[in-house]
Order: sequence, then C-alpha cells, then structure tokens
Amino acid sequence: MGIRTGKTPKHWNYFLAIEEEVASLSKWIEFTEDNFDCYSIQLARLLMVASAECDVVAKRLSADIDKTAKARSINRYRDVVVKRYTKFPFAEVTIPRYGLTFQPWLNWNRENVPPLWWIANNKVKHHRSTSFDQARLEYALNAVAGLFMLLSLYYGRLTRSVYPGPRLFEPTRYGHLDGDWLVFRNDG
Repeated sequence: MGIRTGKTPKHWNYFLAIEEEVASLSKWIEFTEDNFDCYSIQLARLLMVASAECDVVAKRLSADIDKTAKARSINRYRDVVVKRYTKFPFAEVTIPRYGLTFQPWLNWNRENVPPLWWIANNKVKHHRSTSFDQARLEYALNAVAGLFMLLSLYYGRLTRSVYPGPRLFEPTRYGHLDGDWLVFRNDG
C-alpha cells in the first residue's frame, strides 16, 4: 500500500485552523452586535495571529502581482492589490450562521488608511498595557475575514483551482461555494 503526496496549500490550511478557533470561540461568546466590544486574551491572540498571517499573505500576493513592487507594509500592499483588484475593498464575506457580513478591507478604498482591525492589532501588539481593550471580537472577526479574502485572491491567482471550503466564512462578491468546495476567482 502506498501513499501519494502532493503540495499542500499551507496558508489555506493555516486559515482553516484559525477558523476552527473562531468556531470554538462561538461557544463562549455569542457573535452578536451586543458583544462586538468584548475583549479577552483569546481574542487578542486570534487578532494577532490572523493579522500576522494577513501580512505574510499580502506580501506574497503583492510580489506575485507586481515583481518590482517591493511592498513591505499594509499601505504598500494596498497600492499593489487594489491597483490589480479595484473592487477588493468593497468585497464582502459572510458568516451566515450568525447573520454577519464583513467588509474587512473597506478602508483600502482610500490611500494610506489601513483597516481598523489592523490598527487595533498594532495597538494590542505594541501597547498592550494601555490598549488591550482593542482586542475586541469585532476586530478579531474582521481580521480572520480579511485573511480569508486575501487567501481567495492568492490561491485563485496562483492555481485557479479549488480547496476544501471553510466551515463558517463564505464569500459573497468575489467567489462562491460549489458543494463542499470553495471556488476562487478574480474580479478583473
């Protein structure tokens, strides 16, 4: 009996692990507007993990889009990604189970304006003693939704193929679910 191996989508698998943590978190915090301001150590960890992975994926996506760009910061990633995918800031992701719709990159419709969850992440990361209350449910969920969207572009651009779909998050304006699979597509 043999085992075949192939390339695994490492960033996608990491997202699926993060999404499992979000699903587990929903057992303790109801995902409603009343709870968007709640904060905790677990939410801080989720916010920072998702934000860090957004940084990694946005850097790779930017390099794939424009080999000469040398993007190394959130606002430089924006310049490259939005130039190629002009509708990206307005794209939406939902968690139908909780009736939530996210536009985590909406601030990218303006130059030099990072997402609110990115700003919160930096405050928690660099000024935790005074800004720990920024580790809010709202920002953590938006960071994970933002990662989901970047990965949709990244894997859609590289492979134009499908991967097992997420459990909670669903694309609305830039991709679709086909059975149990998430089909990625570009907007331009």
